[in-house]
Amino acid sequence: FFFFFFFQAEDGIRDVERSRGLGDVYKRQEELYKHEHAMFKIRLPEQAPRTILTAVRESECEGVLAEKGKGKRVVVEANKEISKEWSLRNTGQVAWDKDVVLAFEKNAFTFHSMKIGVVLPGKTIEVKSSFKASSIPGLYRYWCGLIDGKGIRFGYRTSFDALVIDPIILSLNNEVREKLLKLFVTIEGKYANNVAYLVRLYGHYDPEVLLELLEHNDNDANKVEEFIKSMEVK
Repeated sequence: FFFFFFFQAEDGIRDVERSRGLGDVYKRQEELYKHEHAMFKIRLPEQAPRTILTAVRESECEGVLAEKGKGKRVVVEANKEISKEWSLRNTGQVAWDKDVVLAFEKNAFTFHSMKIGVVLPGKTIEVKSSFKASSIPGLYRYWCGLIDGKGIRFGYRTSFDALVIDPIILSLNNEVREKLLKLFVTIEGKYANNVAYLVRLYGHYDPEVLLELLEHNDNDANKVEEFIKSMEVK
């Protein structure tokens, strides 16, 4: 005797009873087939999965953004204005629309923009931007780029660094000030902020010693302050 076993294969994506909330991607297989047979199912051509391609929007504008004095790190007090000069050139075949802006970002968030307006093909303009620095001392990187009136970026973005310092730093003697500024370049803003706080109280201490004390006390300025007070009492 010979026994023949027939297995029915099913294609498609198995669905659960509850919807996954992905629109028409997941459908019950019964809805895909109009003709059924005991041994097989036939899928109609119009019921085959469709691939939808979404075109990436490109701006009609073209341009180049360049920072004047590139490579110079900005040193500014907390909450003071950061000013930069830029050279913008229309390298395309069409004029920039009136709503073109120069946008500034920090941590992928646009926090400031300035209107540029119409620039004819082949023309170069120079502009000056200004915005307020962070209130927390530290080293920050800002990105900037051009955006057309439809909200589409064009050209290449550029970046610059700003060293935001506590005003107390400027009151220190040159040697200590330069030493602390170098520390700010290599450490996070939270450390820079606490070092500056401790310098306000203990300006006669080496800033590197204060930083080391912070690192050994979980960046807790109050613990360091208590430690220094206990040492001075002794």
